[in-house]
Amino acid sequence: MNPLPVLALLGAALLLGGCSHVSRVDAGHLTAFGEPLEQPEESLYYLVRIDNRGRPPDELPPLAIRFPAADRPIAFDALTPSVTARYLPAFVPPPQWPDTWKEKASRQTAFKGGGIYVHFEAQGPSFIALCSHCHEGRHSPVLCTANGSVCHQLPVTYEGLIELIGPPDRVRRVREVTY
Repeated sequence: MNPLPVLALLGAALLLGGCSHVSRVDAGHLTAFGEPLEQPEESLYYLVRIDNRGRPPDELPPLAIRFPAADRPIAFDALTPSVTARYLPAFVPPPQWPDTWKEKASRQTAFKGGGIYVHFEAQGPSFIALCSHCHEGRHSPVLCTANGSVCHQLPVTYEGLIELIGPPDRVRRVREVTY
């Protein structure tokens, strides 16, 4: 028997299994992604996103954002386009996007800056993302409990994330971060 096919399958399984360094935490409409950024044994959560599309604002998690120029955190359910515009510039699509995407983005109400992205639909905030280690560079967004009593800057440890969101519905390893 030729051991080469068996060794190749075993090697592929080890290689693919070893790529699962990304931890995904799900809590309701919130998803957080983390991986070892500084110390190999500890995942730091660098991307937190809340997908509330098609849901009423009262289904937003009880969290807040501390914008860099704000004197206090602003709860998700208090975010409006006019409030958000005080702290973030309007979202401008990247030049490499196809024209159809740019046209669609120009009709939407969204803001982006400093590792924070907020998109609005008629009923209120529909998609919120905070990212400290994303493709446009390093940022230090701050996520807080709705009353602002607990705040953590991203990237945040698992313990810090749980302090903000409570016990998650699910924690798992994934092969990639989906945006």
